[in-house]
Order: sequence, then structure tokens, then C-alpha cells
Amino acid sequence: MILTWSPPNAGTPVVFSRDATDYQLLLNYSGFAGIPGEHVYADKAPMRHGKKRKYTTLTEREVSFDVLILSDDLTEQQTLVQALAAAFYPLDGAGILQYTKEDGTVYYLNCIGMTGNPVLSPTDKSLTHQKATIKLIADEDPFWHAGSPAIEYFDPNPANFMPFPNGTGTWPWSLSSLNKIKACVNTGSVDAPIIVTFTGPMTNPVLTCTKTVGGVVVTETLSLTITMIASDTLIVNTDPDIMTARYHPAAGGDLNAHKYIDTDSILWQLGRGSNTVELDPDTSSTGAEVSVQWSDKYVGV
Repeated sequence: MILTWSPPNAGTPVVFSRDATDYQLLLNYSGFAGIPGEHVYADKAPMRHGKKRKYTTLTEREVSFDVLILSDDLTEQQTLVQALAAAFYPLDGAGILQYTKEDGTVYYLNCIGMTGNPVLSPTDKSLTHQKATIKLIADEDPFWHAGSPAIEYFDPNPANFMPFPNGTGTWPWSLSSLNKIKACVNTGSVDAPIIVTFTGPMTNPVLTCTKTVGGVVVTETLSLTITMIASDTLIVNTDPDIMTARYHPAAGGDLNAHKYIDTDSILWQLGRGSNTVELDPDTSSTGAEVSVQWSDKYVGV
């Protein structure tokens, strides 16, 4: 396995691996697979057996791993230690820990250094080596993410690649690289929030998601009441911790777009597995497009 730390200040990534000649990754690590679940309970009534669980959430994910800092002399050792401390400087904000498995699968975690990070061993050291423990915490987003975010594009006016008649009339379908209906597959272990970008010209776009929840097929709808001209964009983020809607008119501006979202709409997320997503505006013309972007998330790797 290989761990790569990308500092928030756009500094040089730090690579930790078994074969590294500067920061050698050791076998002691934790927090990668463990689920940081937290149960919240109601006050226990007198004489009640057990206790009533109100809800469960994920708390912060703490990740740690040991490395051996290797050098040719004391001067190089001090330089490497100083560079490691600078890479995890917490006032720069959160960075990204990338975890590459032996089979090449890549996951990443948005996290920040904990107090005292990196922890240098007071005993396991010499002029040319120093053991250190890297301690990170994913406080705002405890999920692991897989690779680059996925994105699908929807065209309400797909180009017809077969416009000629079939002998008795026109073909009853169109073939296109972009379509109004697509299967969006969430391979993660939890539901995935989406970022939807509506681009005009279109009127009153409706985006539905059909998925299976607990063995039952359900359809959730996100609908807008708005007339968008060419180059207008409206971006909706359905993450429960974010839930933003911003409208960017072609003439310029960044406006709150929540008033355009119908009251019976659901800011849906992609369910685990395959989801059928369909775009159906009242009207649209050439240039209209909708993109749906998401990141597969995992509770443990």
C-alpha cells in the first residue's frame, strides 16, 4: 500500500511507502476500516430494560500510521523532519490523504493534522533514522471517497444519428452520445449526494431518480420553476450538510436559487447500486444540458 499526503497549500505531495528511501511506511496503522459510528440515546426511564436509541451518526474519523524517516546523516534527518512538519501545518487547513491499495484502487480522505502531529518517538531514533506517527482527523467528512468524482451528462434534445426513414416512416427512436435517461451507478457503501448543473435554454426542468430502497422501488423528483436562456446555469448541491442552490444568469451574477425549487421537490441522493435518472423539462432547445456529478463514498476501506 502507498499513502500520499497532498498539503492544502499546494505544496509538494509527500509519499509514504514500504520502499521509500526517505519516509518509509511501517505496518502499524489504524482508522482505515473502522466505522466511526456514534449512537445517541434517549434518557433511560426507570426500570426500563436496555435503552432507546434515537439515531446514529458518524463522528470524526481518526487515522494514524507509523513511518520511519531515513537519511544519510543528521543534517538530512533534521531537514526531512522539518519538511514533514511543514507539510502537515494545520493552519493551512485540511489536506487530502490518498490511499492506494495493492491492486491499484485509490481512495482519498479529506482530513487535517491533529494536535502534536507528527509525533516523533523519543527513543526510536539515531543520527540517520527517526520513527514518527502521523495522526490525522477527518472531522467534517468522515467518509472515504473513491478516485475522481463521476459525472453524467443529459441532453433534452439528443441529436438523431438516424434521421432517414425506415421505409414506412421515420425511426421511432434517436441514437445519441447524450440522452435524457441514463443509469447512474453508485458503487459506494452509502448514498451519494449530487451536484446538478442545469444549463439553458430550458423551461421548468425536472430531474427524477428511480432507485431501490429496502427492496422497494421509489422515485424522487427535483423540479424547478424557472425559464433559463442560453448560458444561464443553476447549480444545486444535495449534500445534507451543504444544500445550496445558486443561479448564474448569462448576464452575470450569483443569486440564491432556492426560490426556484418547487416545494414538493426532494434534494435526492443516488442510492447504492444502479439509479435511473431522467431529465424532462417543459421546453428546451439546442445548447441545453444537465450534468450530475457525485463521489462514491465508503465507510471503511
